[in-house]
Amino acid sequence: MELRDGQSFGIAGLLDQRTTAQFSKVPGIGDIPILGKLFQSRSVDKTNSELVVIVTPTIVDPAAAPTPAPEVPKMPIAPLDPKQFDTKTPHGSGNK
Repeated sequence: MELRDGQSFGIAGLLDQRTTAQFSKVPGIGDIPILGKLFQSRSVDKTNSELVVIVTPTIVDPAAAPTPAPEVPKMPIAPLDPKQFDTKTPHGSGNK
């Protein structure tokens, strides 16, 4: 498999396959030999679960000069001034 930098490929496989059968009948009447079949039901439930992993490689040249560290995200607004909001008010009457 050949990929360029930034291209992706997927790996998939079957993770879980289940079949559940349920049998139910009306108590008493469902036990009668021929007539009981009218009061019985059977259901089959099939479930499949698959796992898909998407891989996107990044090609790194070990002989190249080291790249600078990425920038730290900047705050969209300035943080609140704790001196303004953390002061105690006299008698708990609220803000000044």
